[in-house]
Amino acid sequence: MPTDLAAEAPELVARNPLAQVPTPIRDDGAALYDSPVICE
Repeated sequence: MPTDLAAEAPELVARNPLAQVPTPIRDDGAALYDSPVICE
């Protein structure tokens, strides 16, 4: 999803409470936003 990094996008905050990029979304709808989790 395109996101303006200068402003907190409500769509991003809804999926990622830390509002960090990247936030990959799995096929089951779960969001991954912690770097070690993303790397694993």
